[in-house]
Amino acid sequence: KTSIRNLELIYKVSSVLMQSLDLKATLEKILDYIFDLLKRVDRGALILADSETGQIRDVISRVKPGSVKKYGERIYSRSAVERAMKRGKPVIMSNIPGERLQRRSESMELMKIKSLMCVPLISKSRIRGVIYVDSVHRPYGFRSEDLSLITALSTPAAIAIENAMLYSNLEKMVEERTKDLLETPAKLKES
Repeated sequence: KTSIRNLELIYKVSSVLMQSLDLKATLEKILDYIFDLLKRVDRGALILADSETGQIRDVISRVKPGSVKKYGERIYSRSAVERAMKRGKPVIMSNIPGERLQRRSESMELMKIKSLMCVPLISKSRIRGVIYVDSVHRPYGFRSEDLSLITALSTPAAIAIENAMLYSNLEKMVEERTKDLLETPAKLKES
């Protein structure tokens, strides 16, 4: 029953995401679906990276009301995000307090993270960013089926993000060309 529900959700998410061309709206929809699906998520973020430099360029985040306090301005574990982006593979840490010292970071402890998942968003063999979720209440808060589900959502999400970014770039080009065309008569007059 759960796997049928998950497949229905993946289909629903895929079809809705493929229709949206607004990047911020697309990212927010993805977070909505994740929070609706996985009730154990306390914090979530979609982190986009520049495909050339790998530098983080956008973060859309959400915190479950009343569940956690922010750790400064940070809403995610930077070390988990960097690990997922560098390796291009999902990271799941089920019981952070029980993890080896090398695998957990000081910020994970300060942010009181008990478990986390971080899945790269890959499209056309490029890492576009990651989907990041954590729980501050439950060690072993995420199961392997949760990771499989987020991983399955990551492909249509990456494609939708890429489409929205392409559309945004196209809009900017049209605006620039229109501005140039409107300025051309005045430039011709001057010369």
